[in-house]
Amino acid sequence: MLLRVEKISKEYTSGIFRSRRHRVLEEVTFALAQGETLGLVGESGCGKSTLARIILGLTPPSSGKVFLLGQEVFSRGGRLKKEFFGRMQIVFQHPESALNPRMKVWDSLLEPLLLQKKNPLKEEHINRCSKLLRRVGLGEEYLCRYPHELSGGQIQRIVLAQVLSLQPDLLIADEPTSQLDVSVQAQVLRILKDIQVENNIGLLFISHDLDVVGWISDRIAVMLRGQIIEHAPAGLIRRKPLHPYTRLLLGNYSMSDSKKASRAVPRRSMELDSGIFENACVYFSDCPQAQQECRQKPWLQEVSDGHYAACWQAVRK
Repeated sequence: MLLRVEKISKEYTSGIFRSRRHRVLEEVTFALAQGETLGLVGESGCGKSTLARIILGLTPPSSGKVFLLGQEVFSRGGRLKKEFFGRMQIVFQHPESALNPRMKVWDSLLEPLLLQKKNPLKEEHINRCSKLLRRVGLGEEYLCRYPHELSGGQIQRIVLAQVLSLQPDLLIADEPTSQLDVSVQAQVLRILKDIQVENNIGLLFISHDLDVVGWISDRIAVMLRGQIIEHAPAGLIRRKPLHPYTRLLLGNYSMSDSKKASRAVPRRSMELDSGIFENACVYFSDCPQAQQECRQKPWLQEVSDGHYAACWQAVRK
């Protein structure tokens, strides 16, 4: 198994005199095989990006463990930590912030290799950079350009070329096409998928768009308020969603419109937010099908072959 995430939780504390704990992630668990794509969907603020940063070692978890190729990630230190985390890369949502505006594309492509001390010989520089650009559909003429001379789609391709230069085992794509035009999105996604398949890279794809996630993913995990509430093969979760929240996502609104998501179903009660039903199902206050048993939090369990859901009603069916 390439990646294994075990019971990752994250809490933040706010306030000085009356401190309050804010739970962002709660015992998130999943696994990702080499060459597999796992799509992670959920509305804004549910903890997707925080989880990505924890996996990459950019944010420490409150509890839990992450394993890459069977080795515990957070126990690494010094040079070993640098080498280990070099095997995991991320493509962020805003491509323009990923490149140094004062550096030409040439220097941006070589920078990851220099940081990892994988210095190519001078005579290999042009061939290496040109090959990387051709792989993402760009010509050699882009080597001497600055980021402000490129479009958003071209910058995202250069970022993919940077990632490819390090030959990572795991790639996390955090909404990589949300800032691009629809026509450009398809091109970038196709290049991303081709790179993943050719290099047998494990891909964790984070997005609001269920259509995109359904196309690119082998499996889909649905996240709500810091918890994974459903997890299944991509085709199965689209044909037969088990959790009421997943059915809401598929039937009532576009994943790209998170504001519309919050209006899709009126809140039944504010009791959960006030802490009265802190141990209830995470969807209890919004679910139109909530029953008395839902005041006890369900755990993610296998309902059918490879289909997991955290819902008491789904388990009974």
